[in-house]
Amino acid sequence: AKLKEWCGSWDKVRVYVETNGYIGGEFYRYAKNSGLPLEPYYSTRDKYERICANYEGIRDNVCFVRSAQLADYMTQVYDFSNKCEHDDNVAALASTYTIQTYS
Repeated sequence: AKLKEWCGSWDKVRVYVETNGYIGGEFYRYAKNSGLPLEPYYSTRDKYERICANYEGIRDNVCFVRSAQLADYMTQVYDFSNKCEHDDNVAALASTYTIQTYS
């Protein structure tokens, strides 16, 4: 519902959904059936390698808007390592950086 609200607030919107794995594919189908303007995104490289490859680009070129949620989101990003428990937030940053850079 929140994605539909955001999409309705802007003229031209594309929502990228990473379709790697079962959960990504299921979410893509669910969101597509909900009428969202979706673009599938499938990553082919190793997740750790993708994140590391985009580190400098994220550090040097991405701006973050301060919000109440940003500190919690970034905590997981700052804890990233090859053996970290959760890497979803930093993986999302790496994917969006790649998408924004090459599309």
